[in-house]
Amino acid sequence: MTHRIARAMGASLLLLTAPSLLLSACDEAHGEHEHLTLTFAPHVSGVPFVCGDTYDNLGASGDQSLTIKDARFYAHNFRVVDADGTEFPVELEQDGTFQHDGLVYIDFADSSISGCEGNPQTNVTVVGTVPPGSYVALRFTVGVPFEDNHADASVAASPLNVTDMFWAWQSGYKFMRLDGASTGLPDWRFHLGSTGCVGDPTAGGVTSCAAPNRVEVEIASEHFMHEPIGVDFGALLSDVDLDTQTENTPPGCMSGAMDPDCTPYFEALGLPHGTMAAGTQRVFSLD
Repeated sequence: MTHRIARAMGASLLLLTAPSLLLSACDEAHGEHEHLTLTFAPHVSGVPFVCGDTYDNLGASGDQSLTIKDARFYAHNFRVVDADGTEFPVELEQDGTFQHDGLVYIDFADSSISGCEGNPQTNVTVVGTVPPGSYVALRFTVGVPFEDNHADASVAASPLNVTDMFWAWQSGYKFMRLDGASTGLPDWRFHLGSTGCVGDPTAGGVTSCAAPNRVEVEIASEHFMHEPIGVDFGALLSDVDLDTQTENTPPGCMSGAMDPDCTPYFEALGLPHGTMAAGTQRVFSLD
């Protein structure tokens, strides 16, 4: 393994010992609601993620390496679920930077680290309130809501003003972005977003997208109240060939509906692709 061991061990210890980084529901009441903090913990098959590091033993062959230089995603529609199956929306705080109008921007890429791209500011938490109660599951959606996905990023409120998370007005935002370099594909990247969108935002808006590509996540455990939510990039890449690409397609996957290289990424996220039906995602889980 060629990642920096000391830094990875430090990140692991921090996750285990720092209460401020643990997913928790505090007893503080905000009126009739209780404070809730969710924390995302990125890793690569159990090894804590450090942007700019190289990770080995990846891909379908189990012997490929990838240096990950950028890792970010948007999420929205956070709900907690009680034992009867009733959903209660998480009311997100409006912090003016990472959370706005029900949308959260999670950024694991600290550009101050050598070999890491992106921005210097990072964010691994979701902060909000929920009604008092006992909950057995958490649900959320990875991506940007349709009604916000095709606006002008140059004038949007933060966090939708992050222009390098935007494709084009018709396609909209990159819901998830993972950039890196493998031995065979030095410009490897995985960008998830909607495709096959119909309409022109400059002339009245996009009316629909053939492949919305928003990931539905359920953490079916009451322990989501006390443990970080793991984001396993190793699981995302487990059936991928990281060193080759299909002719006339981009290196990695840019969510193309006709790109066969995208199928294993989509399968890991539980998304349909081509003739493959939707399944169960395996990237997000409790650590």
